[in-house]
Amino acid sequence: MRRMKLWVLICVNLFLLSGLCLAADGGGGIAEKFRYAAVLTSEEGENYTSVRLTPEIIGKSRSDLADLLLVSDGQAVPYFINSYSIARNMSVTVYEMDLADSYIKDPFQYLDYRLSPEPSGGSDIAATSINIAAFGQFVKDIALYGSYDGMNWDFVADDSIFQVEGSQKLSVSLLPREKYTWYRFRVSGGQEPVSFDRVWLEYSLDTVSKNAFAETLTPPMTVRQDKKTTVIALNGLRNLTLTDIEIKTDSMFKRNVSVNGVSHTLYNLVFGGERYRGLTLPMNRYQCPSDQLEIRVDNGDDVPIEVDSVTVSYLTYDVVFQNTRAPVTLYFGGNGISEPPRYDIASYKEHILAEGYGRTGISEITGQPVEPPQEAAPPDYTLFFNITIIAAAVLLAALLATRLKKVK
Repeated sequence: MRRMKLWVLICVNLFLLSGLCLAADGGGGIAEKFRYAAVLTSEEGENYTSVRLTPEIIGKSRSDLADLLLVSDGQAVPYFINSYSIARNMSVTVYEMDLADSYIKDPFQYLDYRLSPEPSGGSDIAATSINIAAFGQFVKDIALYGSYDGMNWDFVADDSIFQVEGSQKLSVSLLPREKYTWYRFRVSGGQEPVSFDRVWLEYSLDTVSKNAFAETLTPPMTVRQDKKTTVIALNGLRNLTLTDIEIKTDSMFKRNVSVNGVSHTLYNLVFGGERYRGLTLPMNRYQCPSDQLEIRVDNGDDVPIEVDSVTVSYLTYDVVFQNTRAPVTLYFGGNGISEPPRYDIASYKEHILAEGYGRTGISEITGQPVEPPQEAAPPDYTLFFNITIIAAAVLLAALLATRLKKVK
């Protein structure tokens, strides 16, 4: 009987403790929410597609664009952000050479060439290859030497030249580059002496440049007078990285103009039928933290200038992703997002940029439904109640244990 009472007491306490645990467990996952969305369409025939971010999207996102999400068919679409285009330029400069001397000194044939004409002032000519044009068939091993005066020769390279049945190699690389004005071919081989119809130097320059995406915008503006200052307020510039601002006006003036605390002298003058104009404010990639930016024109005691419009140049970005069959939706303006997503595609983006990618348009931006703020819930006394119950149970158990001892 005593054992049964003890087991009942233990079960009651366990039940009360489990009730406390259930009351304390009220957690749940927090779903990321985005305030805006726009549907994109993939471009057929391209492996990768991009969408150019507009000032509205940039302005409604975080300043670091960490809160961008692409979704297709319920799955996140990996992407990377690209801010530049790659331009490759190949230029070739040709320098003709004349035969200066030719002789045979067993077992070699020597052919000396010099620039035609020689550079003035003794300047050097940079070359990345020396090239030959010739008739007939031959295979020759050569040693190439270079000189600045035709008397003192420096070894440059060993190579071979040939022209056999449509196959030929008639160029010797001088990479990274050589600056000699004379070149000597020491030709070996047991065949008949070779003759060149033309010899010339080439300087090939292959340059790769990265050009940042830059676009222009004519933002809405308001103009007001603040005593002797004309204040031009530009709107819709939040998060934009500005390169310069140009004022459009027919007013004739030369005045100090300040923006973001930096002063510049702008002018629009006409003298003798010639127009002298300097109406551009350099912004040096200033990222506007707010939606509005003010330009202040110091008028002194002159009448205010008439501003027709203002053009802003800014940097923008492409969001590049792999093509999908289903439509892609761009979500942005996320709450509680502090870091951008990390995708594998960013680690091989240089290959994608070299291959190239298509471009898609963007539909109208729509606002996402936002849950209304919930009313404050009434105070929850569950925890206090459970603690009281447990305390009473512990006290009861102590009393029962004491009584059991007395009975024993």
